Amino acid sequence: MDDFEKCLHACRDALVIEPNNLKALFRASISLRSMNRLEQAEKYLSKALSIDPQNRDLLLEVTKLKEALGLALQTLNKKTDDSSTIDLEDVLSCIAVSDEFRMEFESKFQDFIQSNTNEFESFVIQRENFSETEFYYIETLAKYKQLTIHRINSDTIQFTK
Repeated sequence: MDDFEKCLHACRDALVIEPNNLKALFRASISLRSMNRLEQAEKYLSKALSIDPQNRDLLLEVTKLKEALGLALQTLNKKTDDSSTIDLEDVLSCIAVSDEFRMEFESKFQDFIQSNTNEFESFVIQRENFSETEFYYIETLAKYKQLTIHRINSDTIQFTK
């Protein structure tokens, strides 16, 4: 009944007893998405999908989670376009990706920015290779690095200097 925090606690209790409880994983993901804790929602949903990848309810939740991530990105884009009050460095530090992932893409973008050859005129990222959270982090890091972002399609982004 819209008490997402209570639902999440109940799901976590159930998962202690039965770690692969599909219903608890599913409901935990919905609760986390509803509380806008999207990266955590994605973890629960991924585990549920690994158990039952053809489950229609899970696949519908994937769509809803993608929409929520897209809306969060649009909100960030709008705020970034409307004013410079958002500190992208603060936003980057709040995105739940590993330190190794952060360092890897910091290095890739630095190499790209500093390259002077035609070989590195653009840098292309495919969504399928990353989680939604990682993809969001990459796009936000590119904005922070003041790269130009070109959406080739919904799953491919090209960055240029």
